Amino acid sequence: MVILADILNKRNSTRNLSNIDFDAAVPSLAKELEQTSFYYHYTDEEMKEDWKKLCKWSTTESSINSTSRLGMKLSEHYCPNFYDIESATGTSYKSLWTQANLEKILRWNRKSHSTPYMSELKRGIYFCCGLTKNTMYRPQMMKLACIKYKPEVVLDPCAGWGGRMLGAVSYGAHYIAFEPNTTTYNNLMQIVNFLGIQHKVTLICDDARNMKKYNLPKADLVLTSPPYFDLEVYAHEDTQSITHTPVYQDWADGFLREIIKLGIEQLNPKGVSCWNVGKVRNRDMNDDVLKYHTEFNFNKIDTLAVTSSKRQSNQVTSKNAKSSDNTIVYQAT
Repeated sequence: MVILADILNKRNSTRNLSNIDFDAAVPSLAKELEQTSFYYHYTDEEMKEDWKKLCKWSTTESSINSTSRLGMKLSEHYCPNFYDIESATGTSYKSLWTQANLEKILRWNRKSHSTPYMSELKRGIYFCCGLTKNTMYRPQMMKLACIKYKPEVVLDPCAGWGGRMLGAVSYGAHYIAFEPNTTTYNNLMQIVNFLGIQHKVTLICDDARNMKKYNLPKADLVLTSPPYFDLEVYAHEDTQSITHTPVYQDWADGFLREIIKLGIEQLNPKGVSCWNVGKVRNRDMNDDVLKYHTEFNFNKIDTLAVTSSKRQSNQVTSKNAKSSDNTIVYQAT
């Protein structure tokens, strides 16, 4: 009888099985895989070393490679609710990790890869189940922006999974952010406490549209990656931006425009406003972000990018995948 330990992470282990033996083993392998945790877990030493490397890292470029992962172990370890993100139909990664889907993934993996690595089997959820590929903002992208624009204070209206927090603090800036998802806020505070960076971070568990309620210092850089309307549903709390706003343009005018306006009002005169958005419902959010910045007399001045190799670019993860990973920079005219 073939068990998961016989094949997982072992080169050609499934391809070396005959078709008959593989087909016979798939149901039990998938059942065993369903009971195997897909969450990341790192030791304290691994996360501290990752943090040290991020703090030492520097660049003179305006882009990083998509394989650049410094600092991400902290976000992956402390934010398991990343896998609870729901699509507009209520489907999440966690809900798709089932025996039936994993049988499909094991068959796909055998055809497509020589080795059934756990990382490839995890990616199979996106390839085989039509789920949008959710991503975490790279800490190195935030640090790159800080190196380029040299902020003392960074404002992030939508904190997310901690990548921007880690990038800003590793540069030496004070990071101020809003995070309305209670679970995510608590997870981010665990990262803050683990690293002992309380003096460099101001996290507020609230909707960024309430920014004026707080006595915040002026910022030199606003950088965020806001929700993609209902493409990614993070929670069902009343503080979520899509609550009571089922129409995209109403959401864009009422939420996206408002946090851009508030962020700009919080900037110092020479500050920059940086936005990482993409496509949703056949609309490019970049068009709205540009429109609202233009309304407030801010022009596009730069693009910071995560670049992929030709091979990576040809690997389409799903029909709903984000089309780019650019951070567009705006500044007052």
